[in-house]
Amino acid sequence: MKLVVGLGNPGAEYQHTRHNVGFDVVACLARRQAVALKKGWFFPGQRVETVCGGEATQLLLPTTFMNRSGEAVWKAMRRGKIAVENVVVVFDDVELELGALKVRKRGSAGTHNGMRSVIDWLQSEEVARVRVGVGPRPREQQMIDFVLGRFGADEDLKVEKVVERAADAVESLFSAGAEKTMSRFNGCVLDGAG
Repeated sequence: MKLVVGLGNPGAEYQHTRHNVGFDVVACLARRQAVALKKGWFFPGQRVETVCGGEATQLLLPTTFMNRSGEAVWKAMRRGKIAVENVVVVFDDVELELGALKVRKRGSAGTHNGMRSVIDWLQSEEVARVRVGVGPRPREQQMIDFVLGRFGADEDLKVEKVVERAADAVESLFSAGAEKTMSRFNGCVLDGAG
């Protein structure tokens, strides 16, 4: 069993913000399989079991808020007996421009508090991730205001396309492996026309 986690914050006020692009990617994967994520009793997240990239997969949206995402990931792994090498985390990255993806097999959390929580809970940096570019942040804008802000109308088409492309990258991690996926998706930036 694989586990794909989209990082974000629960609640309508956070929907489609830069910080919730991980949620959007996992929702895209669920739509592709015509399945619905559901809140479980006594579980801090919405999840569903499906197939992704030819592999049995659990999709997860933690409802613990971004900075405590690791708790939901750890509980899902424990409940499903999922090893860390079978986990992929999808999240926003302000250091990457909008339209860019960065796939990695492992690494630090950088400045991302949600990913830091995952690493802390799992006690491992050996977690695959798909970073979705949402930047750059204007110098005059505070980080919190930027990541919790919604995309502009002029960015909507690019956001839609990069969410689809990030979902493709997750599927590719399972079907083609990390090396081929990184080669295919890293370094390419979508323009406004796709």
